[in-house]
Amino acid sequence: MIYNFYIFSRGRKCLCREEWNRTKPCADIREEAKLISGLLITLNSFAQQMGPPKTMGFMSYSTPQYKMHSFETATGYRFVLTTDPGVPDQHDCLKQIYADLFVEHVIKNPMYQIGEDVSKCTAFTTKLQSFLQTRPFFAMLIRRDALPSRVLASSLEEVLPSSSVGIGSVWSVDIARAAEKTIA
Repeated sequence: MIYNFYIFSRGRKCLCREEWNRTKPCADIREEAKLISGLLITLNSFAQQMGPPKTMGFMSYSTPQYKMHSFETATGYRFVLTTDPGVPDQHDCLKQIYADLFVEHVIKNPMYQIGEDVSKCTAFTTKLQSFLQTRPFFAMLIRRDALPSRVLASSLEEVLPSSSVGIGSVWSVDIARAAEKTIA
């Protein structure tokens, strides 16, 4: 199930926010966007400090309530999708949104001013909604125990590997599973 989609600029400004399937609507959208942006910066910094050399960031993290998927472009735009925790990695989906929708309908739009709210680009928002609503898990809850074990990190050792995995390595963190293993 997909809950939210965000686009943040390099300066942490929320350029786009869409919401679906949430049971509790957001009371303060601006505050929520600031919290998400701050969380992204914190997790990215954590991944770079604790990860193997040349770690560039993280792809996703999971809690029992939701999973946050993230993709950061070379130009500093951050694309974020919050979903049900059982939804598999959506890094490629976010890359596709960037390359096929954002670049084509926002960046190449001569009427768009860099840093403006993306919702003014109606072609982009229409195609974004259509694209996400056709995803197989858009309105369906996914059982976590139905996923292959390789999808879920089961310990901090898996989350924080000791060996280098090369240039551009990215982490996928399952906080709930790591915490369970640490506490047990």
